[in-house]
Amino acid sequence: MITRDRGIADTNEPHVIHPASLRGEAAGSTGEASGDNVVDLLKQLVGHGSHLAERQLALIKAEVRESTTDLKTAAGAMAGAAVVGLAGLGVTLMGMPICSARRSTTRRRRP
Repeated sequence: MITRDRGIADTNEPHVIHPASLRGEAAGSTGEASGDNVVDLLKQLVGHGSHLAERQLALIKAEVRESTTDLKTAAGAMAGAAVVGLAGLGVTLMGMPICSARRSTTRRRRP
């Protein structure tokens, strides 16, 4: 970092140089001087970005979980409809010989 004012290096972060006019606040305080530091702002940005990514991932997981639940419900309904449909088909197929037998016996009695 190029500065005209000879600053002092922070003991906690040697790569950060604070202006000499802020010597009283530069020695490890958490005042406005450390909040205005570009490195601190970048750290906050990265922290907020990672927090946002974690929240988005949690939201995606919740949406997938919800859609999976809806999919399970729909699959159960389809399976139930298939069972009822097969039962109805079975009843229909069992009833066809009975109906055809009645027709054939009623036709024979007439002559």
